[in-house]
Amino acid sequence: MTAEQSPAPDQPDVRVSVLVGIGPEKVEFRYRACLTAATAFLRELTGRTDMCAALSGNPSADLRRLPNERLYLL
Repeated sequence: MTAEQSPAPDQPDVRVSVLVGIGPEKVEFRYRACLTAATAFLRELTGRTDMCAALSGNPSADLRRLPNERLYLL
């Protein structure tokens, strides 16, 4: 598996948008990930005040995969 291959090719990919920071100095990161890994990633962020994330469909092919995506499938 290369870095750009899904660890779960039978699942659809979604776009994961992550906002990091507090106040006006937020930085947004965009990734693509399989649905299960993206959902687990969002659950992990629940309750954090310095980060928030959202999922949406149809990620563009030029987005990098979520770092360590396969670990969210364990």
